[in-house]
Amino acid sequence: MHPPHGELYITAMASSKRQLFPTGKNTNQEGSSSETEEDPNDSANEELNSYFDSTLAISEKQTGEWLLEHPWNSDNKPDPNLKMEDTVLMSPTYPLSPEWQTKASEKHVDLGEIFSCLPRFVQREMLGSINGSRQELEWLVGRAFHNRVREWKKSDLLPHMREIIDGSDDPHDNRSSPSERHLKATSIQICIGVDPTIQEHTFYIDCEYTLKMYANQSFLPNFKTWFDVKQCDYETGPIQWIRKIRKYKKRWIFTPSFRRAQIALLDWPQDDIVTPESTIRILVVRPSEFKEYVMYCGHMFPIICLPQDEIGAGYPRYWIQKIALRLELHFIWMIDDSLECFYEYHPENDYPKGKNEKGELVCNYRDYRRRKFGLVFERIEEFVKEADCDSEKPIAAMGPRRWNPKSKPKKPFSCKPPQGAVYLNLRALSEKKVYYRPELKTFEDMIFGYECEQKGLKVYRDNRILLQDKDWRNTGASSPSVKTK
Repeated sequence: MHPPHGELYITAMASSKRQLFPTGKNTNQEGSSSETEEDPNDSANEELNSYFDSTLAISEKQTGEWLLEHPWNSDNKPDPNLKMEDTVLMSPTYPLSPEWQTKASEKHVDLGEIFSCLPRFVQREMLGSINGSRQELEWLVGRAFHNRVREWKKSDLLPHMREIIDGSDDPHDNRSSPSERHLKATSIQICIGVDPTIQEHTFYIDCEYTLKMYANQSFLPNFKTWFDVKQCDYETGPIQWIRKIRKYKKRWIFTPSFRRAQIALLDWPQDDIVTPESTIRILVVRPSEFKEYVMYCGHMFPIICLPQDEIGAGYPRYWIQKIALRLELHFIWMIDDSLECFYEYHPENDYPKGKNEKGELVCNYRDYRRRKFGLVFERIEEFVKEADCDSEKPIAAMGPRRWNPKSKPKKPFSCKPPQGAVYLNLRALSEKKVYYRPELKTFEDMIFGYECEQKGLKVYRDNRILLQDKDWRNTGASSPSVKTK
């Protein structure tokens, strides 16, 4: 009997030594400082405890739906008794000084030591993370004054100032190709070139600071179904204020972005869950890049301008929390602009085999294990909301596990801070006064998770879902200003 169109039935013997993924390297993640750390249950060197005695037949689909025969279904709940470890592996991308290493291993970082000595950690490891532009300007002016230098070259500037001058025109990171779009995000291919100065498309949010938002209602006709807007007439002209929101129970997604106005992976594949009626996506960008993002992305998203140009991921994440709380949102998604796609992991079965361009037989995860974005969102949202109602230890943050070809988890959840795509319970975080730290240009996710654990909140990664993000080289969290100490 032939399988239905778009499906593949395979029979596989579950084995502890099976290669579940093709060989590949880890990729960098926007806003992440510890992308290579592993759960003890995620270790590539740890083998499953036993072999399975019988074969298991599963139905592989190309439609992006969940596998029906999966041991980690919605009946499996995150265990509130799981504890987040006090140590994580040292990140090769954002290495820290030896003083933060554990006594047992120089490959591990002591989160407790960092959290207890946070001012010293920021001073020594996060140079320029707050007031970075002002610090660099003071340095430049001081150098010019003492050396009596009247002219300066761009090479005289520190990385952050050079990035502001250069903008997002970087030769190392390019726009993604739309040729392979199967359940995968790509760069926006069409630039409408909207005018960022038109007053009727400018809105303001009072959030301890007057934040500017651009929303072109010609392209975003549903905008005022999401926001309650009040127009105030002044002598200088009318100003539109965001008073409150209208759709509290819908899906709100905020995306911080930096130096990727033309290349960010913002064009998501369409599905019947993430729709203009159910979901709103908002970009949050730096003042120096606000006009550029409006030019390239303003026809697709509302765009909020941050108060200042600050280095790193902690600052925009902190402000996204503040903005969402000002709008009285209970739950939000915070999703990086490097997200490419999601895969479904099965602890007992390989991916189906297929031939690559060289004719070699490899695991075909692209065609058979990619999952709809909306299904991923619904699964994680259900876990977090259910725990918020029933648990004494609410889930503060939850998201997928980052794709790692060496990782073979045997448990459905890991008690670790999610990265790349994070679903936040703002009410629980606000009650415990836990925020992303704006002074942390890297490592903000680890400290955030550690502080949640210390204050009785839980953070998890869903090991059934794998997040694949793009390997950026010189923009966003991979920018020289972020990597420079």
